[in-house]
Amino acid sequence: MRGREVYAFNEIIEEGPAEHSALERGLIVKNGCRLRRGDTIILDTLWLCIPCLPSLNWKDRVRQSVERLDENDALAFKRLQGSHPTRPGSTKRICVTENPEQRFTNNAWTLNDTLSTGRLRERLAVGLHEISFGNHSCSPSVTVSLPCLPDGYTSCGSVKLEVVRELMQGQEVTFTYLHQHDLRKPTSERRSQLKARWKFICQCELCTKPEGSIS
Repeated sequence: MRGREVYAFNEIIEEGPAEHSALERGLIVKNGCRLRRGDTIILDTLWLCIPCLPSLNWKDRVRQSVERLDENDALAFKRLQGSHPTRPGSTKRICVTENPEQRFTNNAWTLNDTLSTGRLRERLAVGLHEISFGNHSCSPSVTVSLPCLPDGYTSCGSVKLEVVRELMQGQEVTFTYLHQHDLRKPTSERRSQLKARWKFICQCELCTKPEGSIS
């Protein structure tokens, strides 16, 4: 019986044409490669991590963080996909916007920490390089485990992707932007959540099927 494999991200995944997203590009399995259920992919990347605190001026905090990036990381930040298309079939990329807080917010992962006081603190973190080019699917091919990150302008942390179904070369690697329990909701509710938060209408394989909810 074949054991589970562990791969470095750049060894097996690259940027390429998206399959079911309204965007043109995403992350795909490299030519000559194959991923099986249970395989693990590890990516070490730089992150921007900013607390969501009412006392902070959000726009200034994001702008200040971006301004502190070195040239390569700043370029990677500018390449982030930003807002997604707002209509089915569109390939328009709104990521050309020079609005850094929009670019940050629309690509951020939510990190929740329990403080010593028992209160829950929400933070947003953006991966500056390859991971941010992955597209959403309501039936994702990988699950994502994010690192523990300190607040800061750039922190290095490893992302772990667990493969949940077999992927052949050229197939798109997708993850979900939603919580797992939200994936069981009807298509209309999932699309409404995604449009409200990430400004796009989901065109994944599940959402284009009648009554597309996971059974």
